[in-house]
Amino acid sequence: MGVMSKPHSFLAASGLASAASAIIPIEIAAIATSAGSANGGKYAAVVFVLVSSATAISTPFIPLWAQRWGYSRVLREAMSLRSALFVCIGLAAIIGDFDYLMIFIASPLIGVLIAIRMSCTPLLGRAILSPDSPVMWSRRQMVRAPAAALGAVIGGLLVSSEAISGFGLMLGGLMSIPLALVAASTNADHITPPVMNRRRYNLCTELKAMWGQVPIRVGCCIAVVGSFVLTPLHTMIVPILAELDRDRLWQGAGLILASLQLGSMGTKFVLNKLRRIRQVSNGQIATGAMAISGALMFFFTVATSSRLGSLELVMWILISGGVALFRGVVNATQVGVFIDDANKTEDANGIAALNFIRTTSTTIALLVWGVLIDEVGSEFLLAGAGLLAVAAGAILMPMIRRSTIATTE
Repeated sequence: MGVMSKPHSFLAASGLASAASAIIPIEIAAIATSAGSANGGKYAAVVFVLVSSATAISTPFIPLWAQRWGYSRVLREAMSLRSALFVCIGLAAIIGDFDYLMIFIASPLIGVLIAIRMSCTPLLGRAILSPDSPVMWSRRQMVRAPAAALGAVIGGLLVSSEAISGFGLMLGGLMSIPLALVAASTNADHITPPVMNRRRYNLCTELKAMWGQVPIRVGCCIAVVGSFVLTPLHTMIVPILAELDRDRLWQGAGLILASLQLGSMGTKFVLNKLRRIRQVSNGQIATGAMAISGALMFFFTVATSSRLGSLELVMWILISGGVALFRGVVNATQVGVFIDDANKTEDANGIAALNFIRTTSTTIALLVWGVLIDEVGSEFLLAGAGLLAVAAGAILMPMIRRSTIATTE
């Protein structure tokens, strides 16, 4: 079966994997928050920082593995191991009382598996769906967003009952199997074919070469700022809502998480509209979308401080959808910057560079968020993060605009 005859299978498998990726962190966060009691934010941050650290450290090695064995095979093995790992941890959590300890121990391996999935799945998507990276990303998001939203709702329901703690981890593990099967049955290694004696990939050399391009410099800044102000929101939403001590918000955590996923379904529509504007670049779109996301994050604080009563949950859900929409635009165009706009850079190397920057920044950001949730409170944290995103957008936009004008001239 040819590569291009499998788009529906790939989208379905990618959707299931995304649902699993929503269920698993919710259960991990709930277990960590419960284990930490009053310091739930710090306990959750410790696990997620370990995972993110392992992801950042292992990301530069992904191109080497892809060069040696082909990224389809690497993805297949990683997703198979991910399935087995979470099924085992889930079973052990149901049987015993050491769920947090087991998650803590498995955190580095979880991070490595995430690095492989982050780097290899987009490459498989470019081979199956579209060679245009933003288009590929937005097509995937049309399926991934509702799947992840459904996973968030399921995860929220599962963590509300301590009697079935661990079941979400098992379910997430089983839902990872279809993507492994698609990778195993797809011969799409012509983008990054297995080569035994290829020149050794060096991330530092690659980043140094890419840094000479203005769009890449701006892209790196957007990746860092986005990792600090946007990415932790999804991961740390459970301790954020717990710190706010609002019953209706806590009860609606699953709905808020679902909105954070569903909002990105509009990415394809917004991206198509923006790309019709003459001479607009991926970097310009990413910068503007990040600033808008930051402005919306600031309104989380406004909604909470205004004491809207029963409307508070509604406002959080609506704002979450808006943040997710524009964060989706940022992510789609970021992939385009590091793959489509980067000169003389192979696809796998561009993805590895972007993922390394993101995961390294996210590691630090999660630690900062975990501490600030307990020390300064969720309201001040969300307001500060939103203002930082707006300020970064205002600074970076003139740089990327001048670069675009110079290029067209």
